[in-house]
Amino acid sequence: ASYYPGRRMNLGVVLLPLRVFLGFISIYAGMGKLCDPVYFDGGERGSMVTWLQTLHPWALAEPLRDFALAHPVGAGLSVAFLQVIVGVLTVFGLWQRFAACIGALLSAALLMTVSWKTVPAYDAPDIIYLAAWSPLVIAGAPVYSLDARLSGEAWRTLGPRSEIWRLRRRVLRRGAVMATVVCGLTLLIGSLLGGAVRSSTVVTVPGPGQAPSNYLPGSPLPQAPAKQTA
Repeated sequence: ASYYPGRRMNLGVVLLPLRVFLGFISIYAGMGKLCDPVYFDGGERGSMVTWLQTLHPWALAEPLRDFALAHPVGAGLSVAFLQVIVGVLTVFGLWQRFAACIGALLSAALLMTVSWKTVPAYDAPDIIYLAAWSPLVIAGAPVYSLDARLSGEAWRTLGPRSEIWRLRRRVLRRGAVMATVVCGLTLLIGSLLGGAVRSSTVVTVPGPGQAPSNYLPGSPLPQAPAKQTA
């Protein structure tokens, strides 16, 4: 807690708006990729492959971009699911320091590949997100979080005179179970929503005077038989 004249302010409460903001922004960014129907299509404008081919990253990040170009679907899914998982863990305040470290690494990777040579470093949005993750890396989520609940439960169960390693082991063991459940549900829900949105197609009914369209792949429209000439 920090001291101010006439009052005391908890550091966890100060960081709570930042934690919620970064969590929802990360979830939105990841779900936007999973639900984009052309993001994983290498031949479409706006796809990840087309976007990566226009980048001129830092020399140290060239192997990272080449790997993503060689494995576009795997790289795209990895980044999208990492963003969603980091966002969900941040909103719940579970394994907050670990989630914040992953979020900072993603921001650093985007800074070196996307923002580098595109805009000045001080104008790049990724450097702002990189700085925004740093307080959560240092302080974690001490209040209004699952980490705080796990720590309090371990303290009440084992007692204040218990060794610190026993407290940490209990928190890590129970936190690992909770993180596995949360990440598993996140991956399942993200896969279902992303697959449902990408597979949905809108069929437009042709108007008067327009030629009919065939939406079945591999089935050409029947052609009228050609007139035989004598």
